[in-house]
Amino acid sequence: MKLVLLFICLILLPLAAQDNDSELKHLNVPEAMNGRPGFNVRLSARNLDQSLGIIYLKGNVEIKTRTYTIVADEAEYHQDNGEIKAHGDVLAKPALPLDPRGVSQFGIK
Repeated sequence: MKLVLLFICLILLPLAAQDNDSELKHLNVPEAMNGRPGFNVRLSARNLDQSLGIIYLKGNVEIKTRTYTIVADEAEYHQDNGEIKAHGDVLAKPALPLDPRGVSQFGIK
């Protein structure tokens, strides 16, 4: 009986351990839009909707740029000027430096 229960638990384990990231939708905003320099942004959220140049993000929002990452409950990303309006529980954190020369400049080894 214990062996059967162990077998059932092992079968159901992958279902219980699914990563919530698989529920997220992702969108990359290209480097240049409408012939103007862009903002190279990666957007992730449970729901992504777009209307009139504004991308609406809801649920587990993460917005990554070259210089920072914003995590929020909800956000709006304006494609024309790169403006971000975040709502709910919001956290903005600096992105890791991509240029190793800049890292050594600040004494990080």
